[in-house]
Amino acid sequence: MNEEDYRYAMDQQDYALLNKYLYRVQKLSKGDYSFRYHTETSVEDKYDGKPNLKLSTQIGKLKRVRSLEALFNLHPHKVHISVLGEIKEIS
Repeated sequence: MNEEDYRYAMDQQDYALLNKYLYRVQKLSKGDYSFRYHTETSVEDKYDGKPNLKLSTQIGKLKRVRSLEALFNLHPHKVHISVLGEIKEIS
């Protein structure tokens, strides 16, 4: 999500739009950053009993980034989601 769209969605409290771009940190290590879609309840990427990270990435359950530069090109923002579903930016 580009910066302008993000600012607009936050100002208008367009949670439906923001929802499409919300991921939580799953794993951070040197040169490998993994993020899981915020509604995913499982960290397993098994389909028909077999691991398949590529399929999880294709359907949007998982995002993997290989460098800090690539991560910052995604324009990440740290937010807090209340129990009522309100999204607030964390400075």
